[in-house]
Amino acid sequence: MAGAGLQAVQSTSIIYQAVVIDTSAWVSRLITTDSNHVKARVWLDNFMLRGGVLIAPTLFATEVGANMSRITGKTHRGRAAVVQIYTLPIMTLVPMDQALVDEATDIGIAFAIKASDAFFVAIAKRLGLPLVTFDRDQLSRPASIITAIQP
Repeated sequence: MAGAGLQAVQSTSIIYQAVVIDTSAWVSRLITTDSNHVKARVWLDNFMLRGGVLIAPTLFATEVGANMSRITGKTHRGRAAVVQIYTLPIMTLVPMDQALVDEATDIGIAFAIKASDAFFVAIAKRLGLPLVTFDRDQLSRPASIITAIQP
């Protein structure tokens, strides 16, 4: 994850070397017609250019690929997005083991958030990292246990 060679990245007056990336922010970066595209592209591109590390559950690949295919109507766009995730050197995918499933389940129930969203929150909590998202529920509901930032 965040190694000694990484440069610090500043966002909202706090410096981060690694963040948990939510599907909403990544897909907004990829879809040029998305209302959040410019904000996502600028924030994420700057973060990555400065050596920031992106972390997500393995579910991220499925969510991004399926969303890209659904939004664009082009399966090759979904597949290309997944290949990018798997080959991006600054992307770390966290395996979804039983401990993570249990933690995400507890978080999903406690904060009344969608099941898939609970995995991103659980990883952010476990690693003590901020969650980068446009999802309103992720930004507000688990605020007592994680920091969530909007690009």
